[in-house]
Amino acid sequence: MPDAPPPPLPRRPKGRRPYYFDDPAIDQLYSAHLALATELAVALDRLDALERVLETDGHLKRDDVEQYRPGEQAAAERAEKRARLVERLLRPFVDYRESLFARAREREDHGMVNDEDEAGS
Repeated sequence: MPDAPPPPLPRRPKGRRPYYFDDPAIDQLYSAHLALATELAVALDRLDALERVLETDGHLKRDDVEQYRPGEQAAAERAEKRARLVERLLRPFVDYRESLFARAREREDHGMVNDEDEAGS
């Protein structure tokens, strides 16, 4: 008897969406930003495949790009480029969070409390 196909994956993940920022709009922007970054990384990998196939073979068919598998060195170069891309794309969000933490520490250092602390006392 042939193996049954796996059950379909749910269209939406279970559980609550993680929140990283106080403002939900920033979280939505962050999610959209990451989705675009993912698409850009895929496009850059395809461009890399195009360049490498053309450089090697001097001609190109659509299937050549689909069948291309990077070697060890090409994969390492791609990983390095992708890491730099991610760092550049996430830098504004990281800077924003760090500034929030710095302001919170500064408030604590000056003996200031936030609204949640006052409500809990």
